[in-house]
Amino acid sequence: IDPVLDLPLFGLVGSLARYKKYLKIKTPLLFSAANVIEEIEADTHGLHALLALIAVELGVSLYSVVMDSYKSVHEVSEAKEALRLASEAWRRGETEKGLYSRLLVLKQNVPPPPPRLSPGKKIKPRGPVLDKAGYFIIDVDHNRRMIIVEFKGAKEVFRLESDNGLSLAREVVKRAEITKEHAAYLGYELHKAELALKLGKTYSQDEPLLEVPWEDEDN
Repeated sequence: IDPVLDLPLFGLVGSLARYKKYLKIKTPLLFSAANVIEEIEADTHGLHALLALIAVELGVSLYSVVMDSYKSVHEVSEAKEALRLASEAWRRGETEKGLYSRLLVLKQNVPPPPPRLSPGKKIKPRGPVLDKAGYFIIDVDHNRRMIIVEFKGAKEVFRLESDNGLSLAREVVKRAEITKEHAAYLGYELHKAELALKLGKTYSQDEPLLEVPWEDEDN
């Protein structure tokens, strides 16, 4: 039976009561998380973490996901991990706290350790310095899982690709006679590109990759 999980603000609480009602007749229940996931503007792995706990507590038999948008591209893997955590916690009769979780993608449940180094000399931000040797164009091909870098110089032009930013940077600096500052810029941008590739986010050269609410100056 599919009691239908209604959307938040439009009957979610009442729909959970329907699930509890049908549990009394001992029939397998379908728990479709698709609509809830699509209608909430938040990362899907966090939503699955909570919905899976609700589903396990209700004792449902099937947890359904639908990957019909780019936002839900990894939804099956996220739901599988969320259900693993929820089921293990249920088996132990405890909360999930302390269990290893691959759903903590951009955060972690303990603060970072203190730095090993003492404070250094603080430097002021400075703008880029143009390199007469040439310039780089960096792009990410999510379909092929590749980072692409093209060097356009006065003496040579070449294009390389890899799924590893560090390996790509090492190969580029072997081929192109660029300044140290330009090499530092290249490494920084290629690391951004690699993170974009892993997270499935749009990469824009010279633009921030991540926007977080706690850096909002108006908040």
